[in-house]
Amino acid sequence: MSETTRQETGPLAASLARWRQGRQRAAVKALPEAGDEPLVDTLERAVLSDVPAFTDSANPNIRPLLRTHLAALVSDLARLANGGEVRPPTFVVAFATAAAEQYFPLEPMLHAYRRCATTLLPIVVGDDGSGRAPAGALEAAAFLLAYVDWLSTTAAEHHVDRSRLLADVASDQRGELLAILLGGHDESDRRVSRILRDAGYLDQRLSFCVVLAQSIDPLEMGNAARARRLADFADRALSGMPGKRLVDIHRNKVIMVVSHVRRLSGWSSPGSALSERIADELGRVGPAARIGVSDDVLSTAQVPTAYQQASAAFEVSSVGNRVVRFSGISLRLLLGHFAGEPFRRVLPPWSGAFLEADDRTRRALSRTLEIYAETNMNVLATAKRLRVHPNTVYARFERIESATGCDPRRFHALNDLLIVCESRDD
Repeated sequence: MSETTRQETGPLAASLARWRQGRQRAAVKALPEAGDEPLVDTLERAVLSDVPAFTDSANPNIRPLLRTHLAALVSDLARLANGGEVRPPTFVVAFATAAAEQYFPLEPMLHAYRRCATTLLPIVVGDDGSGRAPAGALEAAAFLLAYVDWLSTTAAEHHVDRSRLLADVASDQRGELLAILLGGHDESDRRVSRILRDAGYLDQRLSFCVVLAQSIDPLEMGNAARARRLADFADRALSGMPGKRLVDIHRNKVIMVVSHVRRLSGWSSPGSALSERIADELGRVGPAARIGVSDDVLSTAQVPTAYQQASAAFEVSSVGNRVVRFSGISLRLLLGHFAGEPFRRVLPPWSGAFLEADDRTRRALSRTLEIYAETNMNVLATAKRLRVHPNTVYARFERIESATGCDPRRFHALNDLLIVCESRDD
């Protein structure tokens, strides 16, 4: 018997004794015997009419589980009414544990107990035909309420304990699966192959995509509840997409490995890019997170590559560009990202002077270069995009050439200047 059960047994036994000592012995004898099917039917109808979760559930095991539990409840109540002593409600423990294993929520179960109490109250109190409350009605009602409260407390305790255990096991399984997928695996390892096969990841028709997400304020990821909320929100954002999602917190970021069948057979055409659909859906997450999305890969062996791609996409994301697909990153930006600090140490000598001049203009110089490249080196189109006079564009070019010796109007010089722009640490 658990600690909670022991604490509740004493008051319940005392309430039962007061009920028996009252003047309601006729009503006690009139109580149904164990296995009273009509009463079980009455309780089941009452619960199903008032607690829609039992009828809304698509799980075929829930309704039979409820009826078995109600039959056990009627039998236990009849036993107590006919002289039995209070003993641990094993039938409640079995019901709560089974419901947790079926992922049935706790609140509808507690609501069902409350509905049973209101249905059973007239039966337990009894009716002497006088139209007045019969003698001992208060003691009978007090016992029933104490009894149902005891059952509810026991059910809640064991449902929560079982749910936590299942969550811990699922977390361990997610961690092991993520470690295999992200770290790479030896295809000859039978244990790893079995884990991946059992998880449904060895189907050759699958595409995989990796997503990394983090709050705009990275310190929030140190709060487990907030990090989990972000993970749940990102997971819900993709709930309308078919396929499988493996979601967890990994290295201070939310990580998702999304998989989906890219084609039904070798004769059917592949669907649209998984990463494209994911990026579109994750655009609804809101401005509080930065997100990097990898390209599609075609096997579990390539998931580590997808993880690197998602990391690169996340690194170049920003408040103004929250959701970044790896395929949308320019080669110049990728060069700066993967080359890292060694690349920045060998930049041309004029790069420092250029970046300082750019900072003094609040990065108007680099912005002008970016628009100039996007408009195919067209000064008039650049001026129109920037909403300035073309002479302003020429003046900025002269300032850049004065600081660097590079004429931005020449292709190779423009390319070098853009690479320096994208080598910034921020």
